[in-house]
Amino acid sequence: MLALATTSARAQDLLDLDKPETPDVGERAAPLVLAETLEAQAALLDGSADASAAARGGLRRLAAALLREGHAAGDAGAVRLLAGRTLVNNLDELDEIAGGAWPDDVERLLVLGDLSRVIGRLPADDDGLDRALRDALWRLGERAPTPPTGLGWAEPAITSADDADAGAEAARAAAERVRTLGVDAETMAGVDRLLDLADEAASRRAFGASAARVRALLVGAVSALDDPPRWISEDRPAAGARDIALAAGAVLDPRRRDEGRDRLARYAALGDLIVRADMLDRGNDVRAFRERLSGFVGDLPPAPTLEALSRAMDVLDAIASGERDEKTLVRRLRPAWRWSRRSGVLAARALTERLASIADTPEPLTDPGVLSDLAAARAPLELGLALIGLSDRLDQDPSGPADRPETGGDSERIAARVLRASADLDDAESGGAARALIQRIADDLARADARASGGEPRLARAAKDARETVYAAWGADDKNDAGDPDAARASVERIERVERWLHDAEAVRRVGEGGSLAQAWAGFELAPEAADALRGGVDEHPPRLLAWMETADYDRVDDLLDRMDKGHAPVALVGAIERRLRAMSGFDGADASWSVLAQVGAGPPDASGAWLVEQRARLAGLCARAEELAAASIRDDRPAANDLRDALNTTAESLLRAVEGR
Repeated sequence: MLALATTSARAQDLLDLDKPETPDVGERAAPLVLAETLEAQAALLDGSADASAAARGGLRRLAAALLREGHAAGDAGAVRLLAGRTLVNNLDELDEIAGGAWPDDVERLLVLGDLSRVIGRLPADDDGLDRALRDALWRLGERAPTPPTGLGWAEPAITSADDADAGAEAARAAAERVRTLGVDAETMAGVDRLLDLADEAASRRAFGASAARVRALLVGAVSALDDPPRWISEDRPAAGARDIALAAGAVLDPRRRDEGRDRLARYAALGDLIVRADMLDRGNDVRAFRERLSGFVGDLPPAPTLEALSRAMDVLDAIASGERDEKTLVRRLRPAWRWSRRSGVLAARALTERLASIADTPEPLTDPGVLSDLAAARAPLELGLALIGLSDRLDQDPSGPADRPETGGDSERIAARVLRASADLDDAESGGAARALIQRIADDLARADARASGGEPRLARAAKDARETVYAAWGADDKNDAGDPDAARASVERIERVERWLHDAEAVRRVGEGGSLAQAWAGFELAPEAADALRGGVDEHPPRLLAWMETADYDRVDDLLDRMDKGHAPVALVGAIERRLRAMSGFDGADASWSVLAQVGAGPPDASGAWLVEQRARLAGLCARAEELAAASIRDDRPAANDLRDALNTTAESLLRAVEGR
């Protein structure tokens, strides 16, 4: 039974219908064939005496409408196709929620009405579609035995009733703060109306995340006015309060919603900067910076200005908090540490002097001078962090006294190499190369240790050998026996690549067979057949890689890895998505209790907090092409399949850079 052409066998069983013959996709588009099958099932349900049958039929008609309209819109319809596929893949869960006893016909008719209204007018824009699907499905979420939970868009969320109550109280307190600053009643009415709607929305499961975001936006914005320091001009809080109230009112207007949210978010960023600026040591430069921030209250700068200032403050905070007793460091690393601390203080002073100038720069995030200032301040900070990690690795007696780290053998020789490099740190010509050398040593040792201590068990022996090679290469006498750090690093990189491909092949297998974090995320969804087509025979490669690693046949390993990198970018993309989602969620696999309603029934994602939402359309397009690839493979259309594989590979390579932050 093809998921491209029909719903799953489990959904058929829930219908208790005779399973239709698998439709022949032929030259027709797979979404249309699937839509016809769903509509046929809905028609059969219309004649059922089961009270839940109409709701189950409505769900199929909604999925069919998404598939039809998404296909008709071409590339612009990819998000609708993804939503339709998500519903189809999870019809068993939705049928279970829709099934069972209904308290009365009124509730059932309301659910049908919600579904019918949306089916007849699916919005073309993504946010509108998200809201429409929430409106169609929210009553089903209320029927679920537990609140729908899941990854959604992997964004911060309110996780408990206590958190929600605290958010409501904080939002009302923020509104009162705005009111006490003299905002007129007519303008305040918008704030009060917004919070009334948030309270109403919070009582419904599907709307809870949106309510929490609205409240958090208001609370964050008012932080710029809450107990302002004395250097904020007296007239500024009142001007800011009115501006915040107007922005809150704008959120109620669909045409100005994004503008209102943006202004509230910028006030929250400004409030954070005000708090941090108040902790800076006094001086003429700090005074000028504070004057700029004071002027921004009631007259907000563009978001890039606030972002650039926030990045600068992040660097200053990191430099200020990076102190460590040098006695806890390996002795021969201490000269480099002293240089990093001394240079960090000078860099912090220079960056502080530039804060007011950054605030005045029209496009600071692309201004070469601003970027150069930030990079110059980060350089000693990054070296200091590298030295701390390196010292911990070179200490051969970590359980001994903290102020007497012990070195010996390769560790002692590596420390001596760092000491020789530290002599050049102040040199205008060779200082950059000396910093780069120390940081590369630290990075190579960190990567080697990570593979040897927590890597793939089947590569344990190779990882242990690679670690010894790295330590020996950097521990060689760089005057008489240069060693080969490049070859040593390559041995670690080879293990990293093999481990990554083992993970990626397993990740894409789970997409088709279950337990996939990517499938539980709102930005991705594939039919099992599409996942199989995407794998493209990659399953046969991991056993070969492991066998050749065991026999140290590294030329064949490297050749196969290169071919996999070039030809299987979609598999690598799925693996990268899984790794990021695991890191963000703390889960190793998809939780069976996670609900499809968290993916398609929770409303629009938070544009500022949802992971990868800016790549939403391209991800949905990749999923749509994978479905086309599966259909082409089924009908044995090799030219079309080859063209689709090339297109998928190109798109996946680009998306990989976004996922991995490259």
